[in-house]
Amino acid sequence: SSRDGAKNDQLRNNNTSVATNDYVVQKGDSLYGIAKKTGCSEKQIQSLNKLNGNKIKVGQIVKVTASK
Repeated sequence: SSRDGAKNDQLRNNNTSVATNDYVVQKGDSLYGIAKKTGCSEKQIQSLNKLNGNKIKVGQIVKVTASK
């Protein structure tokens, strides 16, 4: 439907074709730590995963920008 198409366009515009990788949260990880490990900023991780705060759980899969 046209409604789904609009949603896809909006997502495409927000992420402007950013290549991502999945990262599995490990015990002791924080957004800051994941950002340092992956070269992705904390803000990017929050945006890619629609996170409102810094809460993540062990085993959670978060998207990070793919390193080049």
